[in-house]
Order: sequence, then C-alpha cells, then structure tokens
Amino acid sequence: MSQVVDIFRGLSNFLVQSYEYECLYFTSDLDRYTFILDKGLSLQGVKEGERLVDGGFVRKCISDKQVVVGNYPRSVYGKRVKVLAQPVVEDGVVVGAIGVMTGKLHPVARAFEQFAGPLAKAFPEGGFLLISDLEKVIYRQDSLKFDIPGLQVGTVLREGGVARETIRSKQVQVKNLAAEVYGTPCRAINMPLFDPEDKEIVGTFGIYLSQALAEELQNTAAKLSANIQEIASVMEEIAASAGEISMNEGQLSDRVGEVAKISVEINEVLDFIKNVADQTKMLGLNAAIEAARAGEHGRGFGVVAEEIRKLSDQSKETADRIRKLTQEIGEKIGLISSASEGTLKQSQEQAAATQEVTASVMEMANVAEKLTETANSL
Repeated sequence: MSQVVDIFRGLSNFLVQSYEYECLYFTSDLDRYTFILDKGLSLQGVKEGERLVDGGFVRKCISDKQVVVGNYPRSVYGKRVKVLAQPVVEDGVVVGAIGVMTGKLHPVARAFEQFAGPLAKAFPEGGFLLISDLEKVIYRQDSLKFDIPGLQVGTVLREGGVARETIRSKQVQVKNLAAEVYGTPCRAINMPLFDPEDKEIVGTFGIYLSQALAEELQNTAAKLSANIQEIASVMEEIAASAGEISMNEGQLSDRVGEVAKISVEINEVLDFIKNVADQTKMLGLNAAIEAARAGEHGRGFGVVAEEIRKLSDQSKETADRIRKLTQEIGEKIGLISSASEGTLKQSQEQAAATQEVTASVMEMANVAEKLTETANSL
C-alpha cells in the first residue's frame, strides 16, 4: 500500500472527528474498498471488501485518472450523497483511490430537528411539518394539538397532492384541504427546496395548519347569514304589510271624515224638513180656519186641512227622531274617528319602527357576510 494511502488513513481518524455531520472516508484498490471509516453515513454496499459500483464515481476516478466530484441521488443509497474521489498513482500507474463521502442534506432538512418542534407548537391550533424528497416523506413533526397520521416517514407522495404539485411547478403551493384528504380540514403550505449548488429541486418543505376552527366558524357564519337573510325577508314582508295597513288606516280615516260630513248634511236637510213641516202646519191651520168660515161648503176642505196638520206633526216628529239618531251616529263617528286617528298614528309608528328594524337586520346581514369572508380567509 502506498505512503499516500497510509497518510490518508491516519488523517481520516482526525478529519472524521472534525466534520460535524455524517461522513465516510475510504480507500480502494482497482476493484474493492480496502478501508472504510464511517461516521453515521451507513451506506449499503460501501464496506471493506465490497466491490466498487460499476459506473460509479470511484470507478470513474480510477478510469479517468483524475479527481472526480459527484452527487449520488437518493435512489442509489436511500439518501443524497456527495463523493470526492482521488486516484492513487504508483510509478505512473493508478492502483486505487482515496476519498470521502458526505451526506448531502438541504440546509432546511439539516436544521429540521432544531426548529420543527418549537415551530409546530407555535400555532394556536397546532401545526404539522414535513420534509420530502422527490418521492416520499423523509422528516415529519407533529404537535400535541394537531397531527396527520397518514403522513409518516416513508409515505409516498400522493399523486395530485400539494407536494407533488410543488415539485412539478417548482413554486410555492397553498391549498385548503377538505377533511376527506387527511381526516381533518387543514391548510397546506408547501415550498420547493433547491440544491444550493446546482439549483435543482431536491424536495419540499411543508407546513400543515388545522382548519377545524376556521371550518366551524365558516359553518356558523353561513348559518348566521342564512338566518339573518330569512329574518330580513320576513321583516321586509312585515314592513310591506305595515305600510299597507298604514295606508288602509289612512283611507279609513278619510272615509270616516266623509261620513261625518254626510251627517252634517243630513242635519241640514232635517232642519229644512222641520221648517217645511212648521210651514205646512201653519198652512193647514189657516186652511181649517177658512173651511170653518165656509161652513157646510168647506167641510171637506177642513178634513184635508186636518190631515195636513197631522202629517206635518208626524214629519216633525220623524225629523226629530232622525236628528237624534244622527246625533248618536255623529257621536259614534267621533269615537271611531278618534280611534282611527290613534290606530293610524300607531300604524305609522309601527311602519317606521319596522323600517328601522329592517335596516338593523340588513346591517347585521352585512356583518354576517363580512364574517363569512373573514372565516373563508382563515
């Protein structure tokens, strides 16, 4: 084994302690790994005595006789790995390679364990956080108030889901998910994670927030809005009825006034009838006197005169009775008129009050509509 390899193996014991994250130092001959110093990387197939991967970066380093730097995708070792390999040359001939492999994590994924727990607890209804690669969930963090059991480490990303859409579009996605998706209504905020070196998308970071309270508020606001709209419709009908009643009361008051005027006219007619009756009685009396003077020849005329006086007395009595009845009608009309005026006033006040209530209900409807908009924006 060359002196370079011996020096590298010695230094690797120091370097592995100085590197903060998982790493692996190796040496190889032309076909197999001859030395492995692993700090937490634990790659399947990268062990002492294991064959080098055909087409891999170590074989490429040996075949090309030059330093090779490359990145293995997650599909090779189950995690993203960065490789730096350098050929070992003796007497101008490549006899093997030395190098280092490091786990390659996005800075957000590397810091996930430090920030995810406190952040999930910071939301009023709790939060759920995850990081995915391009295929599945690789980190998750729930909270006491909110969890999504359907998203576990290793869960394959759902076709048409928020993470898949984020990967496809390479843009932040924000969606409200119904309870049918994960068992509870939630809002998903998912952002793409890009490799700092090659700027290619390597995964997503998602925050899921419970929408149970918001959904309850939306339902309550919708019911409130519906109830208020129903009340408003009823109040509009009441207002229309009150207005119609007020109008009818006004018409009734006008008709009562007209009847009162007719009663006055009747009294005037009765006065005329009384005057006629008095004059007729006077004429009858005069006729009776003249019949008496005429003696036997005026007897028939005297009978007629007597009947005229009786008819005059009856007319006068009838007129008096009609006047008495008219007075009673006038008194009743006065009471009706007073009551009608009071009812009209009350109807007008009720109509005005109904309009005020209707205006208040409409204002409540506007508030309910704004509440619904606010609930939908949560």
